[in-house]
Amino acid sequence: MKKALALLLASLMMVCIFAGCSDGGNGGGESNGSTVSNAAKTDYLSWNGDDWKGASDAEKEECAIAYLMYIAELMGQKDNVTEADLKPQVSTIIPQLDTLFNAMSAGGFKTLKEAAKAGYDALQ
Repeated sequence: MKKALALLLASLMMVCIFAGCSDGGNGGGESNGSTVSNAAKTDYLSWNGDDWKGASDAEKEECAIAYLMYIAELMGQKDNVTEADLKPQVSTIIPQLDTLFNAMSAGGFKTLKEAAKAGYDALQ
């Protein structure tokens, strides 16, 4: 199960990498201040499976963005990725986050932040 979870997290990280490259070098339009959003107002990284299951679709989208921003931070790319860069990836990542939240208790993770950090550390 730990290998499956690590594989899932690795695939989520790859989505983040592609999201960071999706701008095509046209990054002069927005300032880094645009990365602050509603996701910063709620601690989505502390969510567990129950929080995810009870969330609205809009909250799940914000959680996905917060997750991807945290992965970018772990990779040292937070200043190079904006929320606008990540929005196109949200529909792809939500089903993967659904699987992750369903597997978190089996993997021993209590929060999304713990699972993300463990997945990142496993790839290092």
